[in-house]
Amino acid sequence: TLATLCQPIESTQMTTPLGELALSMLKDQQALGVAVLDGTRLVGWCSRDNVLNAARSADPRLQIGFISSADLGTLPPTATIGEGLELVSSRQDQ
Repeated sequence: TLATLCQPIESTQMTTPLGELALSMLKDQQALGVAVLDGTRLVGWCSRDNVLNAARSADPRLQIGFISSADLGTLPPTATIGEGLELVSSRQDQ
């Protein structure tokens, strides 16, 4: 199942400033990105590259919610690796 391949991810509220998040990601070289939450609800994802690039070019006070992607492809941890590969192969943003 996919659960055997999963790693814990960082999450943050959609109101977190880009500058704060970028500093955190620079300290953690293993961070792939961040799950963006509105309270406890998952509302988006932002990759490490997008966070760092936006922090360089935008106002560091800009909230992460403005640049996160809401186009999420989610699967339960019980999904098979085949189901995960099928989801990934069907996405446009590979």
